[in-house]
Amino acid sequence: MGRGSHEGGFTLFEIILVLGLLGLLLAIVVPRIGLLQDAGTAGRSLIGLIHTLKGQAVSSQQVWRLHLDLDQGQYWVTTVFADGERIPLDPRYEKRFELPVGVKFERAVTVFQGRRETGTVYVQILPNGYPEAAIISLRDLDDNRTLVALHVSNLTGQIRVSDVDVDLAPLPPLPEYVRPLLFPEIYGGNLSV
Repeated sequence: MGRGSHEGGFTLFEIILVLGLLGLLLAIVVPRIGLLQDAGTAGRSLIGLIHTLKGQAVSSQQVWRLHLDLDQGQYWVTTVFADGERIPLDPRYEKRFELPVGVKFERAVTVFQGRRETGTVYVQILPNGYPEAAIISLRDLDDNRTLVALHVSNLTGQIRVSDVDVDLAPLPPLPEYVRPLLFPEIYGGNLSV
C-alpha cells in the first residue's frame, strides 16, 4: 500500500473533532431539556404533593398539614388529631423532603400565619379537600432572578403558578366557633363547639 491510498477509516484528528462537537452540543442542550432541577421542578413537586394531600384529607376526613422549613429548604407532612399532630403511617411521608440543590424557599404567606421569610410555616388541607389559601415562593440560587410562586386557592382548591410574588388579600377574622376545629392544639383538643 502506498502513501496515497485510503482504507476507509477515520483519522485520529477526525475522531477528536467529532467528539469535541458532540461534547459542545451536549453542553448546550442538556441544561435546556430539564435534566437539572430548578425552582420549576420543585414547584411541580409541591403541587403534586398538595393535590395528593387533598385526596388524603377527604378519604381520612382529617386535617393534613404541609410543613415548610423556610431556612433548611425542607418540607414534610403531618396529620392533625385532637391530641396533636402525628406523622402519617403511610411510608411516603415518614421522612422530610428536601428542595433540589440550588433552590430555596423565598417566602410563604398563609391566611393564619401571615408572611414568613424564615422559620417554619404550614399549609392546612381541610377534611373537605380544600387547602388553606397560601402563596409559596421558590427561587433559584443560580441566577437569583427565577421566581416561582404557587398561589393556592382556598375557594377552588386550584394552584396557580406565577412568576409574580404577591401577598394574600386580607381576610375577615374567623368566627369563634371555627377556631377550635382549625387549631385543636391551641384550644386544648376540645372539639366541642
